[in-house]
Amino acid sequence: MPSSPIGEMAVYYLSKEPHLFEETVDGAFRRLKEQREASAEGAAPDASSVDLVLSKRIKEVKDAEAALAIEDLMYVCILEKFRQLGVSMLPQLGPMHEDMDALKALTEGVHTREAIEMVKEHMLGALGPASMAYGDTVIKMSKLQSAQVYAASIMFGYFLARVDQRFQLAKQLGMLPESQEDAVERLERLFAAAEDDEGGEGGGSAAASAAAGASGNGSAENKNKKGELRKYVESFDQETMMNTARLFSVEGAALVERQTEALFGDATELQKEMQEAVGQDAASVEELMKRVQEAVESDRVSNLVVSVATQRRAVLEAVAYGTFLRSVEQRVDNEYGLLTLASGAAPSDPDGSE
Repeated sequence: MPSSPIGEMAVYYLSKEPHLFEETVDGAFRRLKEQREASAEGAAPDASSVDLVLSKRIKEVKDAEAALAIEDLMYVCILEKFRQLGVSMLPQLGPMHEDMDALKALTEGVHTREAIEMVKEHMLGALGPASMAYGDTVIKMSKLQSAQVYAASIMFGYFLARVDQRFQLAKQLGMLPESQEDAVERLERLFAAAEDDEGGEGGGSAAASAAAGASGNGSAENKNKKGELRKYVESFDQETMMNTARLFSVEGAALVERQTEALFGDATELQKEMQEAVGQDAASVEELMKRVQEAVESDRVSNLVVSVATQRRAVLEAVAYGTFLRSVEQRVDNEYGLLTLASGAAPSDPDGSE
């Protein structure tokens, strides 16, 4: 939860007066922007002054307070997006029943049709064999493993938001690599237009049918377009892939860590606990995984007893959180210019934002 006065104020308006939420948050961001600009334009203290160290310290404290306020406002904006879906974020993890309305909201209410296909792929990969089990099946697992899956799902949602934005823009501009089906559809439109212009009686349609027959696939209108976004991602070179997967801002990185820690605890402590339980001398991956399972079963590490339904919900929630984080991050950067560029991130964003 937010820990700054500004964040607490935003939470109040979100819960008590949601119709004033946007106006309140916008005003708070603008005041923070004005404060930063005023601080940057302020006269520097005299280097010979005994107050130099104190002045520097005061500025550091104010900057830290402003940074926390920005993170809090961004976090509450993410909460607002979940509120709009009609879905509450998980307060804790434990056995729960499948909520189909929530699952639908966390997929169809968040992602485009093309992106949902990749969300399904991620779900299968993240949960493994458990993804095929009944929702009320209960599984015992370490908190560290759960935290890793959740954090990875946030990062996947963040990556997916950036990729899908690029994809949808390229699609609108007609800049996607043309598939065989798309080529047939384009030829059909071309021949149909020629037939209309020349008053032909079937010549164009026959040519289009011949083109479709040569492809062996028929009209693209009847084709299942699943996998378009996946194919688009696979066309990226290594540098583009890495830039798109990288967090853009320091604030964004902090919000990934904050949300994961809120559910599972300090990841560093969980990692240390696991290392002490399993040791560092495993001869193979198989032996390491066996030791981890034994540590979980004997309660030598912090663990959770969760249902498969809870796992599915947690993964979808994390993916949505990452997607919303990217949307909020982009808005704050574009409208207010308040974000701190993360290490290795380019000022000009790969998904088109500046």
